[in-house]
Amino acid sequence: MEARELLCLRHRDYCIEEGKDWHAEPRCWIGQERKTNRTVAIHCPHDVLDNESLKSFIKYVLRSKKRQDTDTRDAEFIVAVRQGAPQTLSYSGQSIRIETEASLLQDLVDFSDYYAHIIRRVESDTLPDSRLSLRDVYVVSNFRREGEAGTQRDLEKYLKDWVAESGQRQLALLGEYGQGKSTAALVTAYHIIRDPQSERVPLLIELRGKSPRNMTPEELVSAWAYPYQINPRAVMQLLVAGKLLLILEGFDEMALVGDSEARLGHFRTLWKLCYPRAKILVTGRPNLFLDDRELKAALGIAGPTGVGAYCEGIHLAPFDIDQIGSALRAGPEKTRREIVSLAKKDGSFYDIVARGSLLYVVSQLWEREGLSKQKDRINSALVMDLFIQHSFRRQSEKGSDGRDFMVLNEGERQFFMMGVAAHMAVSSGTNQIGAQQFEAALKSLYERLPDSASWAREGMVRTPARSLRERLRESEDPVQDIASDVRACGILVFDDAGAGALRFAHKSFLEYLVAKVYANHIVREDRELSSAIVAATHLDSSHIVRSPESAQFLSEILLTSLGTPHANDGPVASQLYQRIVVGGLGGGVLGRCRGRNAVKQFARHGFLRDHSLPFYKRILNLGTYTLLFPVVWMGTATVVLWFVPRFTPFVLQDRLATSLATSQVVMMASYFLLQMDRVAYSSVRLWFSCCIATDLPRSDVDGVIRLGRGVSEAIHKSSIE
Repeated sequence: MEARELLCLRHRDYCIEEGKDWHAEPRCWIGQERKTNRTVAIHCPHDVLDNESLKSFIKYVLRSKKRQDTDTRDAEFIVAVRQGAPQTLSYSGQSIRIETEASLLQDLVDFSDYYAHIIRRVESDTLPDSRLSLRDVYVVSNFRREGEAGTQRDLEKYLKDWVAESGQRQLALLGEYGQGKSTAALVTAYHIIRDPQSERVPLLIELRGKSPRNMTPEELVSAWAYPYQINPRAVMQLLVAGKLLLILEGFDEMALVGDSEARLGHFRTLWKLCYPRAKILVTGRPNLFLDDRELKAALGIAGPTGVGAYCEGIHLAPFDIDQIGSALRAGPEKTRREIVSLAKKDGSFYDIVARGSLLYVVSQLWEREGLSKQKDRINSALVMDLFIQHSFRRQSEKGSDGRDFMVLNEGERQFFMMGVAAHMAVSSGTNQIGAQQFEAALKSLYERLPDSASWAREGMVRTPARSLRERLRESEDPVQDIASDVRACGILVFDDAGAGALRFAHKSFLEYLVAKVYANHIVREDRELSSAIVAATHLDSSHIVRSPESAQFLSEILLTSLGTPHANDGPVASQLYQRIVVGGLGGGVLGRCRGRNAVKQFARHGFLRDHSLPFYKRILNLGTYTLLFPVVWMGTATVVLWFVPRFTPFVLQDRLATSLATSQVVMMASYFLLQMDRVAYSSVRLWFSCCIATDLPRSDVDGVIRLGRGVSEAIHKSSIE
């Protein structure tokens, strides 16, 4: 079967049908060439080829074709063997071509376009808002093996040794945002391509926006092969033969990952590509999974068993000081020296620049945006905000020479970019948006665009006197005009993983912009713009909760808006509680009461564990106490009303009965309103997620809620589960 498949892939004119052209006794395929109709016969011996089997093979083919009145004078005889040397023999007056598995696999696929694409991404493509390429800033990462405490150096060497070894050990490269997983995957493929001694072809398949559980392995490979005009059947043959290194990049950006079963379904499909001679490297953020148990189940992480395939997890380590300095080698020496010096002294700053992607952004902003003068308040959110604002401003400056070619000004561009990010967070949660979804998102945002988006903002070079709708009134298709401008701003780039799809240059841009929209919505800053985006995209707190990175950015944005926290302002958890919960519920006594009640329900009834259930089921799961309270109250009121006429003067009967009935209705209505206050619960869940993402001390959280040790224990137990 393999020999027939490989020969048909190498020679497109061969017509050898699987169902009828196999002849079992002489172990051969007999077909024909389409253009000339000459006979093509392929002999597949069990063992080493000998003269007797060759003689029987040729006689059988000649006799078979003679019975069919087919001319065999120009017949092509091929013998396919697993190992050996390819050659041409002459036997019984016939020319016989000997082919081996290696010779049939050699040059089966032309990877030149794919190789050129990978090389261009590393050597030529510039990084966002820079003239530098990835090669100019790349540093080899350190890593830690699953279950080991120590850190090892030189990830490249470890991967190279792993690729060369035999066995069925696969690898999962894990790391938090910005630590360089995608970069490591890309550079690994690049180095193997550049190595003439490499025996495997690195196939970098990006999982962004894909739903593997709804695809076959062949469809997954076909989606990768299509842009390079490569035959996916040939790729599958190379994979089965052990000629490929399969790099499945970004499993945390797959589509439809809302529940555990869906996530496991994706990986069941991915591991179908794990043939006995395959090498597979998967990369992604571990926070995709609910817990460590699910992570190990999905990735197949286990120790070697001696039989079958298994996966080993390796975790990227933050950059050390030497790596930070090396990554800044292509920039100004003064910038490199100051960043390294501050990283040595300030642990908080080191935590930021120890991530490769954030280190690059900091280096770009250090002098250009005066980041060096803001040392005391630098956090990840500030770095992202300055970089994105600089990108918007730079795009606006392109129109400062008087040529009226730009559709949007800086404020409008920012509105649409934040809206697109919110739409991506709501629709899929992945860093990918298709062409049709992109236009649909812009159309919805344009319909709700407030005139205030066109007003002058800080740093804007030129401000149009008219609103965007007035300026585009004569346009045949204003949404297309807006789409062209948004695509050109430099934050969105074309996504090779999908035809016509777009993505943010780094996923952190998406996570920051989503947090920024929701932060503005909470604190009522740029209220008209944030409300328009929320209305157009239906963004809510659940979309922040499911992304720990967005929750962390949200916390930093809210704390920055409060100014530098002081001891007399209370713990950070308290300040976040006031902003997210009390402020989000309207503030005042009512906001505090609603928030406190929601915290109680959150702790006592494990809402965090049940947040995937429909709301009516969560209400039914409140427990005996919730249902018993109104029943007891109604029973008590009924008994009292029955006794009132017997023990109360007639004049007071109606008044007491009315008061009691009214209080009963008010009490029950208030109780059910508090119990079913979904907004309050969502606010508490968002606050608690921000506390976890920001890694706040447990004592700070306990001090805010003040509900007693039992309730506090329940809250922290829920967070762990």
